[in-house]
Amino acid sequence: MLEHRIETKFKEPIAIVFSALMSVLAERCWDTVLSVNVAPVMPKSGLKYAGRHGQLVRQGEVLECIRPVSIVLLESAHRSAATATVRKRWRIEPLESESLLHVEVKVALNRFANFNRRFWLRYICSDCQSVCAAVQSKLRSQNRKNPGQIGTAGQNNGRTSIVSANISSVNGKPILR
Repeated sequence: MLEHRIETKFKEPIAIVFSALMSVLAERCWDTVLSVNVAPVMPKSGLKYAGRHGQLVRQGEVLECIRPVSIVLLESAHRSAATATVRKRWRIEPLESESLLHVEVKVALNRFANFNRRFWLRYICSDCQSVCAAVQSKLRSQNRKNPGQIGTAGQNNGRTSIVSANISSVNGKPILR
């Protein structure tokens, strides 16, 4: 079993980064007809998806989705007789004034895929890095559309919603208004 880790920092709070991550993963994996104006639906555990990229066929399943902290995906990538089973754990942690996106990737290759190990590792790592780059560009485009706007944390209480500000308190936790 091969392991790889990728980390990316964002200036936005974890709720906004998580919604951008869900939007990017939905576009790439389970919701290919996602409208631009519609927010992505939170996937449920057990959701299965499939896709094709050239000769490579990807099948996956959402193992767990904990909002707004993490999502775990289990994917199988098939290319002729070679198969790679990939477990991706996307986890977002709050830092003092920013958010940190961890991607933990565990790869198991069958004996045919083991002959071309370098291809599989390069493909899987570049896929994760492109998702991180897409999240970053999505957040940049949201900031250009609404500069200085505070995002909602997604928790509703009657008619009001809890809003997370980009301000941190002394202990590093975000201040809620």
